[in-house]
Amino acid sequence: MNQWREPLSHAITPKLIYTTAKYPRHGYAAFVTDDEWYVKLHGGQSQQFNYTGLDDPKRSQRMDGLPNNLTLSGEELYIALTNAGGAPDSILHYIAGIWNSELANELLTDVKTSMRPGIKIPTTDDETRIALKIAAAARRARDIVHLSQLVSGNEPMIPADVLDNFFDGNLLDEFGIKRVIERSRRFRSQEHYAIPAELKDQLPESLESVESQINSLVELLYA
Repeated sequence: MNQWREPLSHAITPKLIYTTAKYPRHGYAAFVTDDEWYVKLHGGQSQQFNYTGLDDPKRSQRMDGLPNNLTLSGEELYIALTNAGGAPDSILHYIAGIWNSELANELLTDVKTSMRPGIKIPTTDDETRIALKIAAAARRARDIVHLSQLVSGNEPMIPADVLDNFFDGNLLDEFGIKRVIERSRRFRSQEHYAIPAELKDQLPESLESVESQINSLVELLYA
């Protein structure tokens, strides 16, 4: 397939990657990446991969310090979340949380089109708090899925830098992933993380819990 895109655009970080579908049954999917990914166009016969980010490397930086790749409504949402203490990329995780929610899936089922779910801009303090909780939960869901992929090979040890590049210590501690130093008599020591045997069972349960939390928060916000 000829799917060439502007090379510099793949360097956008953080990046929101999301799908659109010709048919409702294919559903939605979205996730946020913090490193450079090359994104192809087609994810299947009727699926399209799309991506965007806060800043476009092809554009000049804004004098007011806001990201240079936001629409007017995007600016409003970005300011609402960051002024309430959210991280700059909270807007991306917030959108991903809504996109992956049961409410979005119900929209597809009810209207039977491939229309996109509208992203609510919070207008009250309570709505903003809920939006930040959605963003935090979506970030956690992303991290759990990513961690599941990294430990899927059943290796008892993973090089420390592999996990350090993506996860903070609190998440690793929560799942009992401990740093281990392998000492060598002749060469420098190597640091790894010991992967608990029960981790592969814990992660799906944790993900299910977070997804349930996201669904409840999205339902509350859109009620």
